[in-house]
Amino acid sequence: MPALVDPSPSKTEWCEKYVPKNLNERLKTLEIVWGSMVKLVEDPKFLLRSHKLSFSLCDAKVADSLIVGSDGSIYSCCSLIGTDAGKIGDIETGFNSRYAKFLFSIDEKVRRCLEEKCPFVPICNGECFYQSYIESGNPFQRVCPRNFYEKIWLPVKAKIYQKFMQNSD
Repeated sequence: MPALVDPSPSKTEWCEKYVPKNLNERLKTLEIVWGSMVKLVEDPKFLLRSHKLSFSLCDAKVADSLIVGSDGSIYSCCSLIGTDAGKIGDIETGFNSRYAKFLFSIDEKVRRCLEEKCPFVPICNGECFYQSYIESGNPFQRVCPRNFYEKIWLPVKAKIYQKFMQNSD
């Protein structure tokens, strides 16, 4: 499945120059890449396999899903490994207060999504800590991906399933 490079928290020159931090700024490119793939790939089964509906939770939102870095630091978000913002403790001293914040801040985000009657809550589950960190410098700041789901994800999925149904007769 084609994917774009996510912005890097390392502030590399290449990333700063070519990768927009804001998800909304990347939407046009995502639309072109995914739309082209659906048009060019003939095998609907390949498209179906590569674009599964995924309702799994991000590891950072699951208690006891941990990553230990090479220096002994503990993280819950694999994309935030190596950042102070993602560090939830270390193997010598245990967890810090950020661990609970990662686990429970999602409740507030999901509550706000439900208040807005967002139909994508089961998919995004309160959005991405990493994207929030990249855009705002704070993994707990709300950065809503609804535009991505409405403008790109849902139309592409619909085209894939339509192609699959047309070719499965």
